Amino acid sequence: MKNKEVLLFFGAVAGIALAAVGSVNSENDVFPQDALAVVNGAVISQNQLNAKIDQIEKAREAGLSENEKSVLLTNLVNEQLLLERAAELGLAESDATVKATIIDAFKEFIISEKEGAEVGEDELQSFYAENIQRYTPSPKYLISAYLAKSDFGDNVNADVLNTDAETIEMPDRPLPAGLLRRYLGKEASAQITQVQVGEVSGPYKRLGDYLYMVVDEIEQQSPRSFGDVKALVQADYTRVEGEKLFAEYVEKLRAEADIELNEALR
Repeated sequence: MKNKEVLLFFGAVAGIALAAVGSVNSENDVFPQDALAVVNGAVISQNQLNAKIDQIEKAREAGLSENEKSVLLTNLVNEQLLLERAAELGLAESDATVKATIIDAFKEFIISEKEGAEVGEDELQSFYAENIQRYTPSPKYLISAYLAKSDFGDNVNADVLNTDAETIEMPDRPLPAGLLRRYLGKEASAQITQVQVGEVSGPYKRLGDYLYMVVDEIEQQSPRSFGDVKALVQADYTRVEGEKLFAEYVEKLRAEADIELNEALR
């Protein structure tokens, strides 16, 4: 096969894998014991899923949600389909590239086809206008921060903080939330965009103390001009349109998947 033909083949496999979860047989009376799914006759068991869950939970040191566990089962189904098609091509099942890159390869193939198409200036202008937030720098925030020995509870306000808490030295100019992380820490800085001017946010634990912050000012930023970001708009447009084409391709393949999910054990 030529390179693009190989990618197209892989893409069909990826499409079938993604489509599989949308093609569910509701009859659950022929499942082997402990089987969560049967993929072209191959069983995916509860033990397999549990092993994946344990591996990830140990790595992140936190439990997975039910939705995340469902996604893992989907991934196991996808992987089984990919391995079957890889075997048909004569590739070893242990080939990590088959497992890890097959879907991305096909997306890149579709996007490369889109890159060769002519896109009019008006079309790019419309995409820019519809997605203006992509090209608008993040707001900047002027923050006051305080460290207290106790949690003030619902009684906290700016006056309480100024009287009963230690003021933390902060930049005297507005900065993006990402740059404020070094002063506030990960948890507090992640909440900046949810806080209104004058509102107290916190407490956030910091080495046994309690961190509070007040947003004193929000400096909104203007969008970058189309001329300045035209190359980026072109790249974004190509990627978005390529993903649409990929989704359309997957939709056509939904009926081709031979998948049964055991809803009784999910």
